[in-house]
Amino acid sequence: MERWQGRVAIVTGASAGIGAAIVKLLAENGMKVVGFARRKERVEELAVEAKSAGFKGEIHAFGGDVRVEDDIKRAIQWTREKLGGPDVLVSNAGVVAFSGLTEIGTEDLKKVLDTNLVGACMFTREIVQDMKSRGVNDGHIFHINRFGLFSPKVRMHILRGCAPVPILFQHGWPQHSQLPRHLCLCGWKARSEGGHRGVAEGAA
Repeated sequence: MERWQGRVAIVTGASAGIGAAIVKLLAENGMKVVGFARRKERVEELAVEAKSAGFKGEIHAFGGDVRVEDDIKRAIQWTREKLGGPDVLVSNAGVVAFSGLTEIGTEDLKKVLDTNLVGACMFTREIVQDMKSRGVNDGHIFHINRFGLFSPKVRMHILRGCAPVPILFQHGWPQHSQLPRHLCLCGWKARSEGGHRGVAEGAA
């Protein structure tokens, strides 16, 4: 982690759970971390905790929703103006629908897809564009995996064609997700791994 001390990361879904743990870990190891979450006050509490604990890095809270494109752009612009711009994105925000695919309401379905798929794609797009504009050639993007998006009443294989990005990285990316391949073609390294280690790895 020494090479990342002083560098900047944005973590989505940062108010609790895995996201909050990642925010604290990165800050503890010297990174400047922007915690992006709807519950901004939760991230502010993490910032106070980090300061009291004497972390090497910093935690900054930014209130926003990954489903709102303007929130994403504002977060990246703020990070660029205040901290010099992001070098790392941890796309962690996600929601789960506690009903079967054949019973889920339309609004809940939209919420799942807009958060887990569209939001992750928009944030990745904007981060990559910002990194390229600043000449960052060692940036990192992480999409946190999720397996349980709907109730197990419906087998997961039914969801593969419309699953959010983290699962697309898991289940045969050449058939379902073009992001790792696209990043490789742009000169970025891309690797897919998780519960089933992926096969996508390389650089142009």
